[in-house]
Amino acid sequence: MAVHSAANVIDFLDGKVEKQKGSSWVTINEGDTIDSVDVVRLAKNAMAEFTMGTRKIVLSAAGTYSLEALAKAGATQDQKRSAAVD
Repeated sequence: MAVHSAANVIDFLDGKVEKQKGSSWVTINEGDTIDSVDVVRLAKNAMAEFTMGTRKIVLSAAGTYSLEALAKAGATQDQKRSAAVD
């Protein structure tokens, strides 16, 4: 499943959360939109919640994250669950 660049909503932020813009980092705020191909960075004790289509992504550990990679990983998990036999 290909992940296309699409605008997604930032539902909740707590602490310092930034997105990469070129070689710099810019602060993002609740209600802003973010592209599925963006990279975000959370500071220590920060938390972020994004709605990406029908998926919700919640990040609660300091680090740098590719939203595209997270969305692809979620799609892979969905495929595994749908192939499970009870």
